[in-house]
Amino acid sequence: MSAAALARGAAWLAGRGESAAASLCGEVGQELFAALEDWWLPEQGFIRAHLLDGAEKELDVSVILAANHAGLAPDEKLKATLARLDALFSAAYPVNRGRAAPALGRYGHDKYYGGGSWYAATLAAAEFCYRAGDVARGDAYLETVRAFTPESGDLSEQFDRATGAQTSARHLAWSYAAFLTAIGARRAASG
Repeated sequence: MSAAALARGAAWLAGRGESAAASLCGEVGQELFAALEDWWLPEQGFIRAHLLDGAEKELDVSVILAANHAGLAPDEKLKATLARLDALFSAAYPVNRGRAAPALGRYGHDKYYGGGSWYAATLAAAEFCYRAGDVARGDAYLETVRAFTPESGDLSEQFDRATGAQTSARHLAWSYAAFLTAIGARRAASG
């Protein structure tokens, strides 16, 4: 949610005779926006995802997923976070060699089923780029997903970081949903 959306919500409440609730929502919202600034790590150049899970989980694709799901405007800090994720997974995953946009995992040192590339994470990056107006970059992420999707169109949870073979949960609904929202964002960006 943006500060403008927060203001619209407060105005909507006030217009319905809920001035005390509107005032409280505005105050709490401003406090939350101020607190979010603590999640930005300027030295590292990304928005951290976790405070208590340790440094290895601070740079996590969940930030991009959250931005998409919350409808946050793709600002410079979010773009920097995606750039850091790109660099991390471009270097870590052999399947990314020579790719215009990397397949993304969750976070560095992920061990779940070998810590492979996640369809939902890579598609979230595509959606984010479309929402930011960068159709070419979004298309590059979609091309990466296409390269590791079998002819059947099946989408598992992950694909192996070295071979590209599908791993972990088969036919994961979240992977299909991520594809649909990425395509929806592409259509909206293409007008």
